[in-house]
Amino acid sequence: MRSRSLDGIRGIAILLVFLSHASGRDQSLIWFLDFHGIGQVGVYLFFVLSGFLLADNLIAENNRHGRISLSHYFTRRFFRIAPLYFFVVTVTFLIQQFNGIQLSYLHVRGGLIGYLRHLFFVQGDSVFWTIPVEISFYLILPFVMLLLFQNRKFVYGLLAFAILYFAWFIGVQFGPLHQPLRLIDIAHKSQFLDVFICGVLAAILFRSEVVTSFYQRNKKVIASVASVSFITVLIFTFSLISKNFLGLGQPFYNFRFFSLPYGVVFAFAVLVARFETNTLSRLLSQKILTFVGMVSFSWYLVHFPVLQVVNHFQLQSMAKFPISLLLSAGLSWLSYTVIEQPFIRFGKRITTVKVPALENIADPASEQVSEHKGSKVSG
Repeated sequence: MRSRSLDGIRGIAILLVFLSHASGRDQSLIWFLDFHGIGQVGVYLFFVLSGFLLADNLIAENNRHGRISLSHYFTRRFFRIAPLYFFVVTVTFLIQQFNGIQLSYLHVRGGLIGYLRHLFFVQGDSVFWTIPVEISFYLILPFVMLLLFQNRKFVYGLLAFAILYFAWFIGVQFGPLHQPLRLIDIAHKSQFLDVFICGVLAAILFRSEVVTSFYQRNKKVIASVASVSFITVLIFTFSLISKNFLGLGQPFYNFRFFSLPYGVVFAFAVLVARFETNTLSRLLSQKILTFVGMVSFSWYLVHFPVLQVVNHFQLQSMAKFPISLLLSAGLSWLSYTVIEQPFIRFGKRITTVKVPALENIADPASEQVSEHKGSKVSG
């Protein structure tokens, strides 16, 4: 069953990124609504949702079959991410090489070697940086879950790792440490594994009978707390991290680097929204949000070229923003329909030939999620 509320969360995530990037490229609605700086928070939300959905489906599969299929998992992940990503990276590289045009908002540095490094997910320039980060998490997660299936106490180790990883990142960002904990070539000083783990831990709680029972007894209070905390964090982000929100001028800009607190609040919201029968899930299930969430991966990859093309024309800033918004929405839908959706279906089809299909290995873009059975992590 498709979760409209989680599509809505995706929609919020990509709108945070889009608003930040549009404002940073002279496409603000008005001068005192400049949202530059909040995009990284939108990426946190994507990563939390990715960790939740992937872990939830692996837990569900293990509970049904007593095992997980790594070949199916990696095949579906590849066909979910790679086709559109390879297409956009290749077009960007060819434009740079043969027309001599440097796409300032979307680029591949390092010539042919840099291009190949992008294809092997070890380098991420411009907006491409999130893709190798996602892929590295995809590679790690199944083995983490296998350890968890063997011993549920491993969850405490996972929690400890998230805290230590975040502490190291803060030490690099603000303190005496100099060596980032990452394996890929991106501009950021972290791969934000702490944020992904928040999503994984939320999935573990979602699949717990104890948590399910507790939620059913207290769902009104829990949903209210989740809604208030999620909305409060978004208001804080818009008003105090944005470059200029009603003249406030980024008084807490550096808080955008506090990935773990954001991850905890977002994971709580995702967990509650996934139960579907509460106020938060209804708020997140609005049609506009679910549409944007459905095409969010395409939107993420096409919005930078749109912003650059629109900026090529001599238009007022207030006119540029709605044009970019509509063009991004239209091109995202087209890209999702022509490229994403067919390859998603192909990935599912080739992994259902020999054994029963795995249900819905999902990610920050649009896919379905499996039904909640209230089963334990270990089956």
